[in-house]
This record gives sequence, structure tokens and C-alpha cells, in this order.
Amino acid sequence: MKIKVTYSLHGMHVSRETDLPAHFDGEGGTEFLLWIREVEHQGQTVRQLCSDVVSDVEPPSRARDTLLALKENRLLLDDPIQEGLPQTSLSDGTIVDLQGNIKPNWAVDFDLLPKGAKPWLRQVKSRLSGELVAFIKQLRWSQNSAGGHRPYAVVGTYWSTDGKEWNHFPSEFSVNISQPRPIEMSGASRGKMAEIVNKGAHEPIAHDLMREAGELMSRTPRSALLVAFAALETGIKIQLVRMIPDASALIDKMPSPPLVTLLQEVLPKTIAAKGLPAAHFPLKKDAKDYLRKWVTQRNQVTHGLKHSVDANSVEEFIRFAKDILYLLDDLDGQNWALTHLESEFWTIDESEK
Repeated sequence: MKIKVTYSLHGMHVSRETDLPAHFDGEGGTEFLLWIREVEHQGQTVRQLCSDVVSDVEPPSRARDTLLALKENRLLLDDPIQEGLPQTSLSDGTIVDLQGNIKPNWAVDFDLLPKGAKPWLRQVKSRLSGELVAFIKQLRWSQNSAGGHRPYAVVGTYWSTDGKEWNHFPSEFSVNISQPRPIEMSGASRGKMAEIVNKGAHEPIAHDLMREAGELMSRTPRSALLVAFAALETGIKIQLVRMIPDASALIDKMPSPPLVTLLQEVLPKTIAAKGLPAAHFPLKKDAKDYLRKWVTQRNQVTHGLKHSVDANSVEEFIRFAKDILYLLDDLDGQNWALTHLESEFWTIDESEK
């Protein structure tokens, strides 16, 4: 059996399209292909550079039987049958019935596939996708060709018994939906905003950097992680300068201590020396351990030991790091800052808000 993964390559092009299609032989019989496809976009025909990876595989029997059954519009049933059957749609009725019959031209939810098939289906698609990404990066690097950090977009995954007739390969899809926080224009909110404007307070550069990290997160999570740490270190140093103005030149020029040391030792000692309340610094154990974990990941990325990070996990860390910046704002007298904390690590008394 053959499995094929196809990506389109945005922002990349070849010098002569007449050189395509172009084949490359990989290890273990794996093949890579560059080719041009035409798609309709807003009433016009658009030509896109695409790349395939094709590999011969020997699926376990349950996975092979699952694919062959899907080709015949049948779902193999477990014993007991899968939870979630029948699969229905409000507008189109039954998609998969209790006998496993699939409505023609409909896809089955991945979660409904047989338990014995899903691990292999996930694994083989992940492996081939990784190989295709590595090939595209090799090509771009060795020729210094144009293309963004992540120029590839999934076109599809397919399987075939003869390499000629291709069928859709079952795939998982996930959608991450977040609700952006709106601007509040209630009377109380306008009053707080007027106070900030009248005081001449400006958004700290650390918050600006953290917002930049948030924008990078979906496209380049590694860069987002590095910028988030830069924002944290900037915010802590600025807070130290606020509390010890005479030491600003020294703080600006001195090598920065490790981030955990800054938060757990340097900042709390400075707070104590100034006689300020220190309800949130040093960080409590669970928050400190979480930060240490991400310091390790940041170091691994920086030193080239870790090549990727999970975007959703980076998004959670950015929320945590932004909370620390708001804790610093509260320390600086911005008494509204604690209302914006989002992570689960903080216990805030109503009297503090």
C-alpha cells in the first residue's frame, strides 16, 4: 500500500515550470515530488507549487481493513460498537448508521474509526508529514530560496493499492477557537481609563513585546516563546529600575541573572527592602515549577536541542507570562491590574482587586 501527503508551498516558486514535475528519491523507497496545480480562486485560475511525499507501507490488518471498508462506504464496527453512532447531521440526516453504512460522499469522524486502526493511522500520517516538512526545509536551505518560516499548507493525505487510484486517507481535524477580549466602555471602565490617561501612564514595553509574542504564536511558536521570555526579563528589569532608580545604569549593563533567580530572589529582596507588600513574589511552588519547565524548553530551543514546541502549550505559557507582567503592574501601583489575571496559578483576595 502507498500513502501520499501533499502540501502547497506558499511564497515559493521554481525558476522554470517546464522543469516540473521533479522527482527526488529519499531513504527506504520514499519519493518526493514537486509539481504545479491549478485552483480556482475568486473566479481566477491560480497556479500553486505543491510537494508530495509518497511511501510504501505495510499497515496492520485492522488499519488495512478499515481503509478498504471506507473505500466501499462502510465503517468497520468494534465490539461493542463505537460510541457516537449513528453519526448524524441536522441538515442531512444519518451519515453513518448503526450497521456501519456510510452515506456516499461523506467523511466519517476520525474518532468513530476502529480502536485498533487509529494509532497506526495517526502515526503514519505524522511520520510522512514530518518527512515532507524536512524535505521542503532542506530544499529551501540548500538553495537559499524564498519562502516564509512555514510556507506549507496541507492539501490532503491519500492512500492507494496501486499508485494510480488514490483515496482520501482518514484525518483528524482540530479547531482552536478563542474569544478575544473586547474593549469595555462602561461608566466604571471609562473612569479607570480617564485616570490612566490623566496620569500620563503608557503601556510598558514588556506588554508590547508580550503582545508581539502572542501574534507570533500561531505561525512561529518557537519565536513566540523566545519573545515571551524577552518580555518577562524586560518587565522585571524595568520594575527593578523603578524601585532602585540609582542602580539603573548597573542593572542595564550587568549580565542578567537567570530568570527564576530574578523572580524568586532578586525581586522579592528588593520589594522587602522598599517595604512594599510582597503577596505574589516569590512565586508559589506550582507557578515556580511551571516557569522552570518553560525555562528548560526555552534553553533547549536556544541551544538547538529542541526543534519544535506545541503552539497550544506556548499559548498557555504566554498567558502565564502576561499575568506576571500584570502582577508587576500591581506592584507599581496600577491597582486595576489584578483584574486581568487569567492563569490558574494565582489566588487573589477580593480586597486586592
